Amino acid sequence: MKRFLVVFWAFSIIWGVLSQAQADVIDPYDNINAPPGANALITYWNYYHLPEFSPKNGDDIDIDVDVSVLAVRPVHFFSKKLAGHSWGLNAILPLGHCSMDNMKNSTGLGDIIVGPFIYLVENEKDNVYLSFWEFIQAPTGQYDKDKATNIGTDRWFFEHELAFGWYPGRFGVDANLNYWQFLKSKELKEERPDALELEAVLHYGITDKFRIGIQGAAWWDMDDYKYDGIKAEDTKGTNYKLGINLGYSLQENLILNLRYMKDIKSDNFTEGSHAYFKITYLF
Repeated sequence: MKRFLVVFWAFSIIWGVLSQAQADVIDPYDNINAPPGANALITYWNYYHLPEFSPKNGDDIDIDVDVSVLAVRPVHFFSKKLAGHSWGLNAILPLGHCSMDNMKNSTGLGDIIVGPFIYLVENEKDNVYLSFWEFIQAPTGQYDKDKATNIGTDRWFFEHELAFGWYPGRFGVDANLNYWQFLKSKELKEERPDALELEAVLHYGITDKFRIGIQGAAWWDMDDYKYDGIKAEDTKGTNYKLGINLGYSLQENLILNLRYMKDIKSDNFTEGSHAYFKITYLF
């Protein structure tokens, strides 16, 4: 493969990281329902340190990328259920900073994400929940095709999420199965493939206020990348992460979460570490 395609493909992954940084979030009790008419205001801070890009066949490429995203996410449960099911709307409003070694940094508004959700299973007796969430990203963020570090991604994407929660006693499991669809960029000739993502956290309540969890995530591209209609062979990416999640309830409606994850295996993907802090306010 020509080095140009390798570098361009690496940059495509970096742009994709911004999408994931805005939407890749799961913590203990994330997938439980809320009463009709309830609201949540969630604030996230994500920091991604990505020193390398790891091709499947070849030496690692030094990229020295740092991404910070501050995002506000309002969530609203409608006051009336839909055919007996809780449902509502949510949005993600991100502000980001992206830097790469020897290149100009970018700071600004990221791509806004909106979408509906509905709970398919709400078994409060056994504490089992299953819901579907649709995330629609609009290309509203700052973007310049001549820059490698952009806050916006210059494309629409759709994330279809099936979210599961089970909370037996002090233990709990939250897991999301996500299917990502990326549309074409207007400015670039690059086509990013659809992808499948699995993320989960197994957690335990040490006290009524303090909870600890083991967190994992996996990403699989469904096909190779394309540039100018030409498929770049053997560019299908995979990535596996593992980490820890700490949660603390300051009060019943105010919850803090701290998460740290490390890439443990990457093929045709960025490699580094990920830190994340979240404040959830329920009202």
